[in-house]
Parts: sequence; structure tokens; C-alpha cells
Amino acid sequence: MKFKFCMMIAVFIICQVMIAGGIPHAFAGDVMIIANTSVPVDTLSPEDVKNIFLGKIVKWPNDDRINIVLNKSADTHKEFLRKYIKRTDSQFDSVWRQNMFTGQGRIPVRKNTDADLVSYVAQTNGAVSYIAADVKLPDGVKILSE
Repeated sequence: MKFKFCMMIAVFIICQVMIAGGIPHAFAGDVMIIANTSVPVDTLSPEDVKNIFLGKIVKWPNDDRINIVLNKSADTHKEFLRKYIKRTDSQFDSVWRQNMFTGQGRIPVRKNTDADLVSYVAQTNGAVSYIAADVKLPDGVKILSE
């Protein structure tokens, strides 16, 4: 009898966690950094990703301009900020407003859908972005960090 009661409590707790979004969030965190194949690097460290997306690094090693593309998917963007930038969305936007007003950078391009984002990256030299790890990538796009 005690065993059945304990099992019922365990099932109840698991159901509550799943309903609250705790379990899906644990598995929804896979974000990868992608770039146009013209980008002259094959990998980026987390620190490089942070510096690029905060506008501290503006050129690739071959002196081409870095074209940052942001993903408007709320879940992917939040996970990217959590994993690489270590800032909230409002803090991230504030950095870019400051970069723009001080003349140190341009506001990054934003794409509404994964398809638009991947297409833009594939067609734009120097483009770099992030996307959910389960998105299929076409020719013209390479993975720099997973």
C-alpha cells in the first residue's frame, strides 16, 4: 500500500514538472552557431561567439566584415543568450543600441523564420547566426559551434 502511494506521488510530481515546462526545457537547449561557407574559420570558442555577437569582434581573420543575423524565434534566442552571451534579452538589445549610437556597430539583421535565416546566411558572405540544432542546413552554410 505504501509503495503504491509513493508511486502515485512520484507520477504526480513528474506530471507537474512536465506541465510546468521543466522537462521540455532541459531538452530544448541545443543551439548551434552557423556561418556562410565564406567565413575563414571552422570553429568558434564560446568566448569568440560572445565577443562577435556583442560587437566586440567585427571582422573575420581575413578582414571581411562579420554580418550578424539574429533569430527571432523566442526559444532559440533565449537559449542562445543563456548559453553564449550570459545576458538577458533586454541587456543584449541595450548593448546593440549603445553600439549603434556610439558608431561602433550596426543593429544586426533579424529573421523571422529558420528558413529565412538559413537562406540569408547561405547567401551572405561573412554571415554568422545561431539556430536550433535540429534544423537541416543547406549547402553554403557550415557549423562553427554546437
